[in-house]
Amino acid sequence: MGPLTDYVAAAGLRWMLVGSPKRIAEHVAFRDAVALLLPQKRLDGFALGSGVDLRAVDSGLIAGFDFGTLYAVEPSPPTVSRVVARFRERIVTGERRHMPHPELERITGIIGSTPETLVRVDQHVLAIAVGDPTPARVVEAFAREKLRSSPSALRGAALSTLKPPPKDSVATFYAPGPFSGEWARGARGLFGDALALSISVVPLAAGRARFVVEVAGDFPATGADELTLALADLGASPMGKLLGLDQLDTPPVVRERAHALSLDVDLELGPIAHGLHAAVAADVWEIMDIPAPK
Repeated sequence: MGPLTDYVAAAGLRWMLVGSPKRIAEHVAFRDAVALLLPQKRLDGFALGSGVDLRAVDSGLIAGFDFGTLYAVEPSPPTVSRVVARFRERIVTGERRHMPHPELERITGIIGSTPETLVRVDQHVLAIAVGDPTPARVVEAFAREKLRSSPSALRGAALSTLKPPPKDSVATFYAPGPFSGEWARGARGLFGDALALSISVVPLAAGRARFVVEVAGDFPATGADELTLALADLGASPMGKLLGLDQLDTPPVVRERAHALSLDVDLELGPIAHGLHAAVAADVWEIMDIPAPK
């Protein structure tokens, strides 16, 4: 069994967040600094309703596609049957169950007013597609080794150009190119030449974290300077000020390598957590809201 990213298709992927909720929970300073984004009561409610206690999950991911969203975790074996049972309890109509192999199970149905599909790969992977079932079908196809000619997310033409995240990172956000619209104009136009982007987070002491931004592509000779100025522009923007990026204690470190740029910066987490909470946290928990079983 490979990592969770081996079950996500590169084709059609718009963004992906990969991380270890358990390592976040175990890093006390980091956990406390982002408590606004991951409140314990919300995590308790999510565990009760879904059967998944994120604080005990070694590896999880969320992948966004134009047609739906995929959630996947590597569960502890004792929780698998509970998660499957809770999923079936939430289905209001149209339940269908398919087991092409004793170690492979697919369940579909309408939860609330949205179609959802759960795929279990033995005791190692649980994935749920919200909306279009295609991402869940892809998980099943990868598990059955039926997509040998189709690359998984990190092996696709875009994301494979990025360096692996730091070993001590607890979460990495990925976005494959090519970028268009507002994205292409980002970072002073550098994203218009970018093949892919990743942002990794490494916890530090005293409520701080190291953010490592990697951008792959063919950039002009001034690319490193432009990336540094782009961070300054972001810090001066309303969103940057909301996140506290206008008050850096130490300057960022920008490095160049063949066909890539990286930016490494140490940031205080408190302002970032408050800013993200004000901007998106309510919507995130609404999306993930799972009623407790009756």
